Amino acid sequence: MGRIIVISGPSGSGKTTICWRLLEMFPELAYSVSTTTRKKRNNEKEGIDYYFVDKVEFKGMIGNNEFIEWEEVHGDLYGTLYRDIEKKRNEKAGILMDIDPKGGINIKRLYPDSVLIFLSVPSIETLIERLSKRRTEDGFDIGKRVERAKEEFELSKNYDFIVENNDIDITLKKVSNIIKENMF
Repeated sequence: MGRIIVISGPSGSGKTTICWRLLEMFPELAYSVSTTTRKKRNNEKEGIDYYFVDKVEFKGMIGNNEFIEWEEVHGDLYGTLYRDIEKKRNEKAGILMDIDPKGGINIKRLYPDSVLIFLSVPSIETLIERLSKRRTEDGFDIGKRVERAKEEFELSKNYDFIVENNDIDITLKKVSNIIKENMF
């Protein structure tokens, strides 16, 4: 059975970039594609970045107990499908998940051997700067994400590792070392 590696952190912490680079470094890891009701961004692909569904379909999936974990984040729903996790655990040495901190805590409860890594940022100001540069959110959305980040920093206390992402290459090296020490 494959071990689960969870990468969490606030919006703008570099989770997605770190995850994609980790998958290049560790081909034995499978990526867990989340299901979301969020609108697809221009650079995102169905089934690669997310499974995109509407809220009615998502709620039906909740009712059918299809999710191992799910959460409402910034007004949209995100979840991880049981069937995907179990299938990947049987096929690969490990599973890499990019999910919110509450979801990570739920994964740890269900899979105690999971490794939870929280990506932090040097400051709230850095977070605001990164979110602004992304140009995917307006000022109101950035404010919501910053407020949520404060809650997420509190949840990071439940994580096995906290890595501050001030430099993507240094952060990638730290996270890959954690994976090597805990997977292989």
